[in-house]
Amino acid sequence: MSNAASTAIEELRKNLYAAAKNAAYNYQCKEVQQINAQLDKLICRFMKKQTGKIR
Repeated sequence: MSNAASTAIEELRKNLYAAAKNAAYNYQCKEVQQINAQLDKLICRFMKKQTGKIR
C-alpha cells in the first residue's frame, strides 16, 4: 500500500472512530455514514489500482 493511501485510510479511520464516539457509538449518524462511505471508496479505488498493476 502506498504511503499516501495508507495515511489517508488511517486518517479516515480516526475520523470515523471519533465521530462514532461523539455520537455515542450511533452508527446511524450521518457523519459516521459519510466517513465510512469515503473509507470504502478509498479502499476500493486503491484495490482497483493494485489489481490493474498485477495484470
